Amino acid sequence: MLNLQEAERASLIRMLNLSVGTGDASGGRGADPLSEASTQWKVLVYDKSGKEVIAPLLKIGALRHHGVTLYLQLEDNRQAVSNVPVVYFMDPTKENIDRLVADCCDKKLYDQVYVNFTSRVSDDLLKYMAGSMLEKSKGNPRNISRVAKVVDRYCAFVALSPSTFSLNMPRVYSQLHSRKVTDAAIEGCVDRIVNGLLSMLVTIRQIPIIRAPPESQSGPSTMVAERLHSRLMDMLRSGNAQTQDLFSNATGVERPVLILLDRDMDLATMLHHTWTYQALAHDLFDLNLNTVKIPTDDADAGSQSSGSHGASGGAGHKTYDLDSSDTFFVEHANMPFPAVASDVSTQLQEYNKKLQEMRSKDGGAGKLSSAINALPQMTEMKRSLDEHTNIASAMLKEIQEREINKYYEAESEFGSQGRTAGMTALMERLSPEGKGTAIDKLRAALVFVLRKPNLTSEQVEAICARLKEIGADPAAVEFIRSLQSMRQLTLDTTAIGDDQPQQKEPQQASFGGADATSGFAMFANKFASQMQQHGEGLLTGLKNLKNLLPMREDTLTTRIVSELMEQSESGANKLTQDYEYFDPRASTLAGESRSRHIPRVRGSFHQAIVFMVGGGNYVEQHTLSEWASSSRSRDTAGQPRSVIYGATDFVSPSAFCQELETLGNEK
Repeated sequence: MLNLQEAERASLIRMLNLSVGTGDASGGRGADPLSEASTQWKVLVYDKSGKEVIAPLLKIGALRHHGVTLYLQLEDNRQAVSNVPVVYFMDPTKENIDRLVADCCDKKLYDQVYVNFTSRVSDDLLKYMAGSMLEKSKGNPRNISRVAKVVDRYCAFVALSPSTFSLNMPRVYSQLHSRKVTDAAIEGCVDRIVNGLLSMLVTIRQIPIIRAPPESQSGPSTMVAERLHSRLMDMLRSGNAQTQDLFSNATGVERPVLILLDRDMDLATMLHHTWTYQALAHDLFDLNLNTVKIPTDDADAGSQSSGSHGASGGAGHKTYDLDSSDTFFVEHANMPFPAVASDVSTQLQEYNKKLQEMRSKDGGAGKLSSAINALPQMTEMKRSLDEHTNIASAMLKEIQEREINKYYEAESEFGSQGRTAGMTALMERLSPEGKGTAIDKLRAALVFVLRKPNLTSEQVEAICARLKEIGADPAAVEFIRSLQSMRQLTLDTTAIGDDQPQQKEPQQASFGGADATSGFAMFANKFASQMQQHGEGLLTGLKNLKNLLPMREDTLTTRIVSELMEQSESGANKLTQDYEYFDPRASTLAGESRSRHIPRVRGSFHQAIVFMVGGGNYVEQHTLSEWASSSRSRDTAGQPRSVIYGATDFVSPSAFCQELETLGNEK
């Protein structure tokens, strides 16, 4: 199974070990670069993009393990450092090259420089770099010899988890939909997306089959697919041994299918209030690069999170890392909030029980020795429990103050309600006296409008009037209505009908109980004796909070992915029968620029890479992950499938609302 994080981490470590090759997706050739420590000290200089790539993969301890004694921002004023190699990791831009040339020729900061570009540097930029070095050197060859190597690292993406990645490109949706956008801006945006996807494919050493919506839909994903197809063909045609070695020789359905989709296909998912742990962290606290800032009243607020690259929580905040190294988070990321709280309670009981056993005076020297050996594990367990208790407490406070649970419940029912019942429920949520921020209420209104594209003009006017009354900008509603009118936008044919109730199956939580509060009551009773110092407020809130279970529902994205992975020949692929098909490897061998005239790969794919142009979120990622691991996704041989999910950026609901407002206010 492909592991994005391990593959990109291995590539970064080869960079820190001053190696040239990109290696393979399992961690490189020969000795394992992940475990080998570097005995050579070095300085790391990165730009903003380079820092974002490194941050989720290599914490401070890992950088030191591989010889990095100092890490500096490319944009900052830096002091000279002699007698150690300096590793540059940056985007291939003219501005960055100018800084590099100035460091080597004007300031003479470093003796030996290893230049690593996040993506492939163009021939024009390489010529510009060489020309600038010659001009600035003024006959001094020592300046030029400072550059020891120049390497394309193909790391222009952020691996957030083994199966999740982002290109960290904010506001792509509003940029591509703006009336003011220029052709040059669109070209630049598409090129950057292609560079990021190409980097990801080189890192995992795969040439995929590429699928995208038909040209008739005129979406940016089709443009990205065509350009990526062309770039991959150019690389395969080059005949360069080093280029050929970038990819594996997998054939047929052993290759992954890369599915490119446009955000317009499902906007409601981006706005819907959430109820699972990771999605709530993203929604309420803007989870970014696997770190989250939690408001706190502690005196030591603002302390630095473990392993962060010089980032602190700031005044009144604490920063926590939520990544694949946190076993509790990995197990609970997609669990509903009450289930997370219940499991924290269980682990607290286990911790207190072990602590009491360790404090016991009985057992002699043998028991004392066991207790000493268990101290590191107990310390880590306490750190994890403290962290997740603090996060859960902060979440509960936000949920109570804004009634997040009621927004989630109301929005979940919009799809199965008729227009009249839905309008009544929505107006109740939009009441000026009701809890929730103006953005919360705007999100509810947008979800309703998206679920009910057949609203009358009077109903839309009533919604906009109520939004103005509560201080929310209705421009986003107006933009959605214009989009529906122009494109006849249909998000989910089973969810938007006025009189067709949608059958949904609630997910099984990790606790039982017949009534709506039993799970929380059980949690509260267990938790009470163990969280006296900072858990009393949490207990009170949990006892009164309704136990909501997320609904298990195949989204439109999931159904599209299912069809494209299955490749049924029975004519059942109604959603994707017109999707574009690109095969760079077969097209190269056949000498064709397009894949329409070459034989298609037959059979079911085992692996898919789903990429959303215009922004993604953790709800969509979790839904695809659950589908892939369920029995519904297994192929005809009963084998499970795997799905990697990526997006131009992981956009919080509030940020996406702002993008829609910006578009609605354009004149």
